[in-house]
Amino acid sequence: MRGLRGGRVGRREVLRGAAETALGLADRTEPEDLLPARLVLARIALHCGDLATASQQLRMAERPAGPAAAAVKPRLDWALAGFHAASGRAAMTVRSVLDAEDGAEPDPLLFAEAPAAAATLVRLAGQMNLGAEAGQAAGFARRLAERNPDVTSLTAAAAHADGVLRDDLDGLRRAAELYRLAGRPLAAGGALEDAARHELAAHRKEGAAQLLAAAAELYLDCGAQRDTARVQRKLRRLGAPHPRPLGAHRPRSGWESLTGAELRVVRAIVDGRTNREAAGMLFLSPHTVDSHLRRVFAKLDINSRVELTKQFLAHEAVAPGGATAPRQLAAAGPEPPVSSPIE
Repeated sequence: MRGLRGGRVGRREVLRGAAETALGLADRTEPEDLLPARLVLARIALHCGDLATASQQLRMAERPAGPAAAAVKPRLDWALAGFHAASGRAAMTVRSVLDAEDGAEPDPLLFAEAPAAAATLVRLAGQMNLGAEAGQAAGFARRLAERNPDVTSLTAAAAHADGVLRDDLDGLRRAAELYRLAGRPLAAGGALEDAARHELAAHRKEGAAQLLAAAAELYLDCGAQRDTARVQRKLRRLGAPHPRPLGAHRPRSGWESLTGAELRVVRAIVDGRTNREAAGMLFLSPHTVDSHLRRVFAKLDINSRVELTKQFLAHEAVAPGGATAPRQLAAAGPEPPVSSPIE
């Protein structure tokens, strides 16, 4: 998926266009049949920071009743929860989905369609001192993953929720990796943000900055403007502004086309590490390192590590003159020590 800035943004625009086309036929369509289109537009608006459009679409989505409305209720509930969260109403977000008093479990479809929902609820419940609700959300995600062991996104969701609940850095990094494997980049970005919070709490600013930079790359490639802006504000507070401005288009080839994650892999490989050693240092799977390298080779039009090293050294040599590649490499953060693997 790489469209406007890559297909993820392209897919978002295709979905937006299809939803708007459907609403354009409203005079010939039953209101409840427009619910999926309204929810698509609401979710896109939330990720883009357009709360007015999200509010309008959600108000319209709450009106219809009938079988079609019942079928999309889990999605509507989560969209409403997302709107409450974006509006700063954390307690309302949690209680719109969970009820710790009666112990009823939320609809599994919600967590299947929005795997990061459980971790979000755990985080917000913790902020509001709603310990029972936090435990309920994490426990439900865990049971759902156990009942569906072959669904990677649910395994990632359980690791993410537990990682937030227990403040487990390794669990959060594992969740981000599993989300990536499941094709859930926005959820992976959320797990990386949570891992960065852990690092900040431990006063490891460098590690936090690198995790946030990786999250920003994912959000940018998805066109998630509100998420990108939030992470970039955090990076600025750490004195580590993200190298790619919000709204900037990434070139398709050359050093400027490489993501922060790809650049970190390049540094490890140029230093002579094997894929497995680089994976251990960056807390990635060897498969992910291999995927990053394949993309790097394609973007730089090279076929070997020897060529990669030569190109890297050539660009590094002209750093004082302001070459783009070394500047971006530096912005990706200094290489972390082997004893403290940071993605």
